[in-house]
Amino acid sequence: MVTYSESDLIPRAEFPFAWRLTDPSRGDIPSAEALARLHPLNDQRSREVWEYGSVKLRRWGPHALRTENYHAVSVCSLEGCDEADEERAYQWLRGLPVPLAEQVYVTCWREPPVVLATDWSTFTETWTDLWYPFDVVDVFDDSLEWAVLLGPEEFAVLAKRGAVPPELLEDAWATGIDLVRCEPPAQTDQ
Repeated sequence: MVTYSESDLIPRAEFPFAWRLTDPSRGDIPSAEALARLHPLNDQRSREVWEYGSVKLRRWGPHALRTENYHAVSVCSLEGCDEADEERAYQWLRGLPVPLAEQVYVTCWREPPVVLATDWSTFTETWTDLWYPFDVVDVFDDSLEWAVLLGPEEFAVLAKRGAVPPELLEDAWATGIDLVRCEPPAQTDQ
């Protein structure tokens, strides 16, 4: 579940990343149906959502998981730019235990933060338009029981609520992400 009202929305044309979604010179662009399911939030609501979620998920800015709150469950490499790499990442995202109709926030670490609301299915269809290497994007709902973190390097991680036991962290700089191997999650029926 995500919470926002109509007054929290801005026109899609005012969304800072609108060009990523509508510029035909970028190649495949999302369908009109997918675009209609992307709801950009205004600056005030974006900051509220970003502070509510992303700041609780990551330590030292966007570079490490807050291991006192979350642990990494699965990691997927986002390296490569051919169709096979994108399909592998798409399958990883679709295989995560998130219902396709689940409403989520998609936040981007920048100043000011940029946030849109959509459903998980639409995010998985448009993730390559919403994330570039070196971008930092977090996807979560109001429960903050889970989150998918993309970047800033070319990886994605599924994090779930629950601290990483301190004895598993080798040193104070451990991210918690390096505790899982890059492998697909177990398939679930959705």
